[in-house]
Amino acid sequence: MDKLQYLLKHMEDSISPHCIKEYTVDHGAYSDRSAEVNKQDRLGRKVDDDSCTEYLAQWKDHVFTTFVNELDRLGERKREWNVDGRGAGIPGEILGDFLHHMKLCKRKVDAFVGREDLVAEASQRLYEPNQGTHSHSDKKSLRSISFCIIGKSGSGKTSLMSKLSHEAHKREQESGQNRPIVVRFCGTNSESATGAKLMQSICKQLHFCLGITTNIPKSFDELVQYFHSLLRDHAILLFIDSLDQLR
Repeated sequence: MDKLQYLLKHMEDSISPHCIKEYTVDHGAYSDRSAEVNKQDRLGRKVDDDSCTEYLAQWKDHVFTTFVNELDRLGERKREWNVDGRGAGIPGEILGDFLHHMKLCKRKVDAFVGREDLVAEASQRLYEPNQGTHSHSDKKSLRSISFCIIGKSGSGKTSLMSKLSHEAHKREQESGQNRPIVVRFCGTNSESATGAKLMQSICKQLHFCLGITTNIPKSFDELVQYFHSLLRDHAILLFIDSLDQLR
C-alpha cells in the first residue's frame, strides 16, 4: 500500500461516510499545462481556469454545508443526551456521573497485570456467606462489607479494587444473577466529593438499575437512613475507593 492509498484508507476509517464527498479532477491536464502556467505567471498575467474555479466553489460549498449540518447534529445529540441520556431513560448529567467512574475503572483494569493469587483470594472473599448481623431468609444472597483494602499510597489499592469489580462482573454474568455492581472513586468528580454527594450518586444508580422511582431524601440524616435501607433491601456489590478523600 503506497502513501496515498494509506492516507485515503485512514481518512475513510476516521471520518463519517456522510462527510466524505468525491471529486474528479483532471490532474493530467494541470500537469501538462504547468510549464505554460508558470511562464504566464512570471510575465505577470492572470491565469484563469474555469474547471479549477468550479471545483473550488463546489468544495467550499460542500465544506460549509457539512460544517453547518454537523453543528446541528451535535446540538441535537447534546439535547437528547441532556433529556434522557440519548435513550437511556435518565438525564445525561446523572448518566455521565456513572460513566465517569466506569471509565476510571476500565482504565485501571486494562493496566492491571499479575497478582493472580491475590485477585483470586479476594474475589472468593466477596462471595463468602453473609457476615452481617441481619438475617433475611428471603434474601440469602445479601452480603455485608466483605473487606477493606489498606496500604501505602501508590501500592495499588485502587487498581486491585477495580480488578475485583471486573472479576465480580464476570462472575455475576456467568451465574446469571446480574446484581448491580456500583463502583465509586471518591474525590474524582463533584458527585463523589462529599459523603452526601456520594450517597446521592450511589442511590441514583441503584434507582436506575433496580427501577426504583422513590424520591431520594435531601436532608443528610434522612439520606443516610435511606441509603442504608437500599443496601439492606437489595443485594448489590458496592466498591468504594479512597474514602479518605471525602470532604
